[in-house]
Amino acid sequence: MAFIRYNILRFQVESSGQTIHINHKIPAYLKRCTGFLVKHTKGLRSDKYLSEIGWLNLQFNNLKENAIAAVVACPALDEVDDKYDFQALEITLKSGALVSGIYTDTTPITSFSPYSISVYFKCSALEKSTINTDPKPSVNPSQEYADSFYQEDKLC
Repeated sequence: MAFIRYNILRFQVESSGQTIHINHKIPAYLKRCTGFLVKHTKGLRSDKYLSEIGWLNLQFNNLKENAIAAVVACPALDEVDDKYDFQALEITLKSGALVSGIYTDTTPITSFSPYSISVYFKCSALEKSTINTDPKPSVNPSQEYADSFYQEDKLC
């Protein structure tokens, strides 16, 4: 069974137009990343939805796989942003490898204030080849199916 683990990359943008260089190590026990989510977490305050406050570009496994190129948005003050829609990502992680990249601020606000960005990685500790995705597990032919719910339905 694959257990889902989340790894978080956080950084602070201090000035307008700033470019931040990212080097983040994902723990060695994580073997596969299957999704990511990029969110503005605090700082900017706007009355309207800002569709672009920056660009994020991330490479995995010591610059060998360029996997994420995303526009970062910022919700309006009165907008409830409780959606957690992870975008698909299929990366097999090398042990001890770095996630590297850059974030470039493109905030259109004239009065800039520092803000934070969080990148959430949805990962598993098992590689894809070791995860059993077969919906019908193999059963010994001499062994009868003995699911209690199934048996109760047969008795009624």
